[in-house]
Amino acid sequence: MGKKSDGAMAEVSGPLFANGYVPAGAAATANSGHPIFRAPFACKVRKVRITPGAAITGADTDTAYFTLYFRGTDGSGTTALATRMNVSGTNSVKSDRIDLYAPASPYDLAQDAVLEIQRTKFGNGLLVPDLLVEVEYEAN
Repeated sequence: MGKKSDGAMAEVSGPLFANGYVPAGAAATANSGHPIFRAPFACKVRKVRITPGAAITGADTDTAYFTLYFRGTDGSGTTALATRMNVSGTNSVKSDRIDLYAPASPYDLAQDAVLEIQRTKFGNGLLVPDLLVEVEYEAN
């Protein structure tokens, strides 16, 4: 335990999956970042999906955005890969599986690179439920 990956999983062909979690946030909760994935070996991220634990009703004035960031291996990366804006007309049903990030070309990550979801509020914010996060990736 506690050792770096020896690369055994990197030999598996096809998609691999990892789950992350973003805790619920009250409308008054400050902006917050939540690491959701650390690459166990050099890999490509194929998709990132979110599943809300309750319905989210979008609004234009008081809202919340979920942005997927690449933070690198040292936490300093600032590349935004995708954003879901919970504005009027963008609603989420409890337990719906939503593609947050599904690029035509998967994003390359070095071993130990981190992905983070940042919740950003606008106006008075928006109550958001717990989110299950699913990362689909494959070895380089």
